[in-house]
Amino acid sequence: MKDLLTATLLPPGLFLVLLILALVFWRRKKLSFVFVCAVSSLFWIFSTEAFGRFLSAAIIANVETERFNDVDTEEVDLIVVLTGGMRYVGDVGWQPRHESYKRGAVALTLQNHLGSRVPVMLSGGHTEGLKHPSEAAVLKAQFDTLRAQVTPVVLEEASTNTYESALQVAHEVRSRNVRRFFLVTDEVHMARALATYRGRGLDPIPFPVFTLERGPTKISHFFPSIYGINISHDALYEVLGIMKYAMTDKLRFSDL
Repeated sequence: MKDLLTATLLPPGLFLVLLILALVFWRRKKLSFVFVCAVSSLFWIFSTEAFGRFLSAAIIANVETERFNDVDTEEVDLIVVLTGGMRYVGDVGWQPRHESYKRGAVALTLQNHLGSRVPVMLSGGHTEGLKHPSEAAVLKAQFDTLRAQVTPVVLEEASTNTYESALQVAHEVRSRNVRRFFLVTDEVHMARALATYRGRGLDPIPFPVFTLERGPTKISHFFPSIYGINISHDALYEVLGIMKYAMTDKLRFSDL
């Protein structure tokens, strides 16, 4: 049901739905013309980097990040990483997606700054089914091949989404008597993740992974591009995710 709604409400699925409606009402020329104009306008807007930047900035603005130098690292006992998917690549087996790999790399770099005493918890379960490995295990295996020793690393393999991750991490944090911990995920996803964790009584230190290109807005950003479609899709996905979590009592707007 979730995948169907996402495919329907987000581009390019949204454009396809409007085109189908235009064909259904093609005999009613005025109505059909309205749908065609709507498709053209929405496609142009959602495909621009300018729109993606605007929507992403609105989401990111809700996250108050602390400067690393302002954090008392002696109180930090854990680094939590939300995995970002995996894919099957034939004989090589399962590999972490780029988003997941990047989050893990940032977390390991952060661990080096804090010292090896601070463990990294990879949070990601069996999203492709129990017969396949967890996202956390796949990401750890990838880094094990690149480093002689990656310690200490803890796997949280029960969660399949942000809400379940918050539940599982809350249990781990309390059982380990963790005082403070970093939360690592993409910058656009951070607002929803933080609100969900806060709803479980946790107060992580956000450490967002930069995913958006920086720099001034250019005229070219107002023209359709693949990059524009991608960042607009990700931002809209998070907006829908926040709304869904709010309606199902998984987060409160006051926690954003």
